[in-house]
Amino acid sequence: MSKDLPREPKSKVQLDADQIDRALAVMCLIAALVLAVALFVIVSGIASQRPLDAQRIVHDYSKDPKLGSVPELPVTDAFGRAIPPPPPAGRLLVAAGSCSECNPRSVRPSQIVGGDFSDVVFLVEVARPEEVPRGFAKLGNVYIVADVGRRYTNALNATWTPRFYLLGGRGQLVEIQIDPLIHPTWVRLSQNRDRTGDVR
Repeated sequence: MSKDLPREPKSKVQLDADQIDRALAVMCLIAALVLAVALFVIVSGIASQRPLDAQRIVHDYSKDPKLGSVPELPVTDAFGRAIPPPPPAGRLLVAAGSCSECNPRSVRPSQIVGGDFSDVVFLVEVARPEEVPRGFAKLGNVYIVADVGRRYTNALNATWTPRFYLLGGRGQLVEIQIDPLIHPTWVRLSQNRDRTGDVR
């Protein structure tokens, strides 16, 4: 029987090559983990900046009111002022939501500085009409509607707020905001969210 030949010890060059291979494998693993963490941070940042993307996906556009239809609106605003028929130049209808301070995309009545319309009807979601700030009554051509129970907001299919609608001289819908992240070109908004003029 032949005796097992003793194994020759690995040369220094072989040991160095093995160490290099192991080091490269560890570095590749660390790089992969760093890349995964970086991608997670980037995706999380984008998601936090664009929270309405999910609403865009679940919004059912087939439930939007049809262009040419006349949305139901009350005859008086939250302060008992009569809401007149839409002027010939058009009317802006805003489904404003319920909290003007907690939503970074919200809009205040005083921010509407112009557009393809002569007056504004602002739907504010409240539990009781008394919750509408009294200062809103000072806005001349802006009519604030206390939308208790989202009656009018739901009828407009406003799954995001604010959502903008443009009415013609007969009260018919002529334009509807399509993208929750983009304000329509037919309404001009000021970036100043100061309360001056609409809550005092």
